[in-house]
Amino acid sequence: MTWAALGGLVSYLAAVIVVRSILSRRSRQTRFVVLEFRRWQPAEWVAALIGVAALVSVAAGAVLAALGHPGPKLATRWQMWTAGTALITAGTGLMAWAQISMSSSWRVGLDRDHSTELVKKGPFSVIRNPIYVAMVVVVAGVTLLDFSAVVAAGWVLVVLFVMWQVRAVEEPFLVHAHGDAYAVWAHEVGRFLPRISLMR
Repeated sequence: MTWAALGGLVSYLAAVIVVRSILSRRSRQTRFVVLEFRRWQPAEWVAALIGVAALVSVAAGAVLAALGHPGPKLATRWQMWTAGTALITAGTGLMAWAQISMSSSWRVGLDRDHSTELVKKGPFSVIRNPIYVAMVVVVAGVTLLDFSAVVAAGWVLVVLFVMWQVRAVEEPFLVHAHGDAYAVWAHEVGRFLPRISLMR
């Protein structure tokens, strides 16, 4: 299952690249602003550090396991194959649906210079952060397929990254950028799960 875990992770990353490439060709308004380090706030640096640690942990754990050096194993149950594969498939599908729904409003990083539409359609009508949820779900699937301590630690870091990025970085920015429109939407739609963590 270790090669399956690595394959699932690579498939998810490939899907992200393919979907973004197609959408970028259709609309030239999508922007990569994540590398504007000079304008980052402290909260963004914290999110970046956690995110890099999570990526390194998950990728390293999957690669080492595939090469026959899995490290401490938490479980070796073949029954996890179905659950892990299902989570990776579902997470990848959710990611693609969310990015297609965002269309030209998609950004990597906070775009402080160009206003974008507040997307509330598709999966965004049910949860406010479907792309981050998809990320957590995919890594959970990889963890089930591999289930080494290294990958499991990476999943925990992914969860911490998502929680920090959304609460400390993106939500304050969106409140500032969209004002009452975001506040009303956030009051009706849950942060990560339907009707849960509504903004007051």
